[in-house]
Amino acid sequence: MVSANLEAVVTRIGIAVERLTESQQETDRIVKKLAEERAERIKERAQERVERDREWAEWAQGQAIERAKERAERDREWAEWAQEQALERAKERAEALRAQEAQNAKYAKHREEIEWRLTKTVEELSKEVKAMMQGISTIGHSLGALIEFIVIPGIRPLMKEHGRSFDNIFPNKKIKALEREVAEVDIFLHGNAEAMAVEIKTRLTVSDVRRHIERLKTLRTYANEADIQNKKLYGAVVGLFIDGAAQTLAQQEGLYVIEIVEERDRLEIVSPVDNIKPF
Repeated sequence: MVSANLEAVVTRIGIAVERLTESQQETDRIVKKLAEERAERIKERAQERVERDREWAEWAQGQAIERAKERAERDREWAEWAQEQALERAKERAEALRAQEAQNAKYAKHREEIEWRLTKTVEELSKEVKAMMQGISTIGHSLGALIEFIVIPGIRPLMKEHGRSFDNIFPNKKIKALEREVAEVDIFLHGNAEAMAVEIKTRLTVSDVRRHIERLKTLRTYANEADIQNKKLYGAVVGLFIDGAAQTLAQQEGLYVIEIVEERDRLEIVSPVDNIKPF
């Protein structure tokens, strides 16, 4: 009787052990499946992030190209207008010379000289206007390319060399508050603890520097809308040609002064970095 009971107990223990082993195996299988599913989700999220970064890069490049085209078109229209004005002045001057010739018609011996001077004046003015328009057109059209191929890819590495770290770059950033636009920044750089607003000009003047200082103050006023709350805000001005007075004022106000060195396709800081201060 005792032997039979003992055998029954041993049998039950064996069954329990077998069930426990099966349960442990099932648990291991579920844990492994959950780990595989989690790894797959992580992989999918990483792929989604890569795709978002690629789409943003394409969008930023498209925006830069579009702004370059718009600026080039404005420069072309201005050049055409300037050419028309210059030619109109040349015609007026030619008419004045012809009127003078008519008044002095009685002096026949001077007619040939007057005609020669008239022809030469018109030719010289036309050459000057043509040369001026070519120069303006070259600068206007190249500025968009300079921004796209030198400033946008070069600004973050340049700032990194001088201790500034920015994760994101936003060309032509518009800040809106109270349903209106309060500021527009050529290039807006963002990092974890700091941000930078960059103004770009073909020729940087004192007026450009003053306007950018006011823009930085506006950004600080609307820090929440600009997403720079609790961040240090720095300013930079970039120019292909930089007036001496503009550079001096920018340095005094604690801005980075950056020159576009076109022949070397790079940017260079031309102001002492010791004076840099946040707004």
